[in-house]
Amino acid sequence: MLSDRDKTFMSDLAASSKKKGMVATDIADYISKNKYVSNAIRTAMNLHIDKDDWENFIGLMEKKYLK
Repeated sequence: MLSDRDKTFMSDLAASSKKKGMVATDIADYISKNKYVSNAIRTAMNLHIDKDDWENFIGLMEKKYLK
């Protein structure tokens, strides 16, 4: 049985092997159902948000919701 981390890796790997514009299958439905996710990604792209900013954002979300 795969760990959650391995499942995420496999989903990302599958998405990267497909044509441009594909996202990992485990998150595609979430993104399409929550337009604010696409808006957040577009904003980050337009503002040239870097890895450090994304890691800070993820850390904030984990701190808030994984108490």
